[in-house]
Amino acid sequence: MYAIGGVSSDGTYLDNVLRYDLQNRKWLEPLRWDDNVNYPKNNFHSTVMKSDGSVLVFGGKSNGYNRNMWSFSLEDLSWKILKMSGEVPTGRYGHTIVIDEENTKIYLFGGYDNEFGLSNDLYELELQTLTWSLIKVEEAPEARYGHYSFIRVYKKTIHLYVFGGRGKNGVLDDMWVYDLKKSKWSELPVAGAKPSGRYGFGGFVSDGEFFVMGGFDGKSTVYDDIWAINFKSKKRKWRNMGNQGFMERYHHTVNVTEHGIVVLGGR
Repeated sequence: MYAIGGVSSDGTYLDNVLRYDLQNRKWLEPLRWDDNVNYPKNNFHSTVMKSDGSVLVFGGKSNGYNRNMWSFSLEDLSWKILKMSGEVPTGRYGHTIVIDEENTKIYLFGGYDNEFGLSNDLYELELQTLTWSLIKVEEAPEARYGHYSFIRVYKKTIHLYVFGGRGKNGVLDDMWVYDLKKSKWSELPVAGAKPSGRYGFGGFVSDGEFFVMGGFDGKSTVYDDIWAINFKSKKRKWRNMGNQGFMERYHHTVNVTEHGIVVLGGR
């Protein structure tokens, strides 16, 4: 397992890569680079892994916002910056990027950008040509950052889901779905109780269920709860799972591995 960048407990921006051996349950020597090596020195970026064993990193914040796309090779542990074209998104942090099942396109949603503040823009990146396109829609979710996004294929149609985050007037508890075939957003109706509004939470998808872990209400409450919603059921309903021993935190990451769920970091 790899962890790229982040912020230390004293507020220092990190630019190394942490490595953890899941099978033997031990940390390996962190990866660091000399100043003469070109590599990303930022924080609050979003990452996605391709099937070819490379990790893509877009955007982030350190001494300002950036709009670069980097590729990190897990084979030779090297960085390279990618040359992009088209409607490249503005520099931002707190956004999400997800990749489709065919590993041909990436979708970026939201974040806090350096030109307009909170964003609800949706962009598509064609990976073969590295060309960005802004997807224009009539109605979109409220602008936000610190949310979670994931892709699900339903009836051969790709759907992009967005949950939670922090908007103009506080934290959000809504879930939206974008139908790539119809080019249309719609808010997902959910019955019963649901997670309180939050941002900076961890999320993951497993066996048709979406899970939310922890997060922050933007004021004083850091959550330790776990919620799940089953997309295989016709009646969408959240399920409160308690905390299962999970400690309250936000700005952490949650990883699904063959060894189980791994939670890293947080505040």
